[in-house]
Amino acid sequence: MANVIDTVFAPLKAAVEAIQKAVETRDAIKLGEIRAALLAQISSAYNAASAVQEREAALREENEDLKRRLMERDTLQARKARYELKTLPPGVVVCSLKQGMDTSTDPQYACYKCFENGKISPLQSGGFRSGIERFHCDECGAKLKTGKPSFATPPILPLRGPW
Repeated sequence: MANVIDTVFAPLKAAVEAIQKAVETRDAIKLGEIRAALLAQISSAYNAASAVQEREAALREENEDLKRRLMERDTLQARKARYELKTLPPGVVVCSLKQGMDTSTDPQYACYKCFENGKISPLQSGGFRSGIERFHCDECGAKLKTGKPSFATPPILPLRGPW
C-alpha cells in the first residue's frame, strides 16, 4: 500500500516541486526587474541632483556678480553725488566737485558726457592761452574751451610821417 501511495503521490510531489521552482524563477526574474527599475530611478535622481548642483553653482556665481555690480553702482552713485553741474563761460557744461569736497580723491572737473554714461572721467587741462583754458577728456575724446578771450592791446606808437 505504501508503494501505491508513493506511486500516486510521486507525480504530484514532482509537480509541486516544479511549481516551486517556477515560482522561485519567476520571483528571481521579478526581483531582477525591480532591481533594474530601482537602479534606473537612482541614476535618474543622481543626474537630477547633479543638474541642481550645477544650477545652484551658476546661480551663486550670478548672485556674486550682481552683488559686485550693485556695490560698484552704489559707489559710483556716492561719487556722483559729490558733483554738481556747472556752466563755464561761454556756456560749456562740466561736472564740478561741490564746494568743500576733497579734490585728492576725485578730479575737480569731470566730463559731462562720460558722467551721463556712468563714468567719472577727469577733464585734463591743456593750459591757458589768451584767457582761454582748454580741456580734453581722455575717455571719450571731448575737447572743450572755456574762459573769456583776452587780447593784449598793442601799444600805441607815435605817428611818424611827413605830415
